[in-house]
Amino acid sequence: RRLFRTTCSALPTFFVNITMKRLALFFLCASAALAANPFIHEFPSDGPLVLVLKDRLDHPSYWWPRTLLNYRVHFEAAHIRPQELVLSEAGKPLPMQLSEIRLREGYLESALVSFLADLPSGGEHRFELSRGQPQSFPSGVTEEREGNSIILNTGTARVRLPVVEGTGPIQQFWRDGRWLGESHRITPGRTVTSFQAVREDTGPVFITYKLTWTLSGGASYI
Repeated sequence: RRLFRTTCSALPTFFVNITMKRLALFFLCASAALAANPFIHEFPSDGPLVLVLKDRLDHPSYWWPRTLLNYRVHFEAAHIRPQELVLSEAGKPLPMQLSEIRLREGYLESALVSFLADLPSGGEHRFELSRGQPQSFPSGVTEEREGNSIILNTGTARVRLPVVEGTGPIQQFWRDGRWLGESHRITPGRTVTSFQAVREDTGPVFITYKLTWTLSGGASYI
């Protein structure tokens, strides 16, 4: 709180000491920085959006394993629907998934585009997000109900989540052919009044569950 108040109170003094020319330059630079935000990609109206991964170190000790990648994309100029998007590399369709979707009259305004990729040492990937007819892909994560738990399985990793109150959010991990660990919820002085496990996203790339504990006294843990 102290840091926030100090920062805000310092801003007026800073602006008072800037001439009008410098102030205009300041806002111009700020606007340019926002327009060129490297974490937001604009889907063009006349062609595919190209996403390039390149390892510029080219050192044998550095490489990326298969990893979930997320790209924030704006689609205002494209007039495209979610079911009209295709991801490919060198003409080969790849599984991808949209989340955090914002629509206007059925057309995409923005979304988080997610897919899996590796990056070998010195390697390069060139992905294209384009308009087309999507191909159907099997889910990369399977879901199984076992007693009071949900088991999510990627094939190389498994995790057990609760569906009823009684433990913490991650119950166990699967490793070396057996379940490891245990989970406890510790909320001193508060009791749980309700619990929910809700699947928020599912698709060929990932599954997202939201676990919510509502506690006495108006508190919650999500």
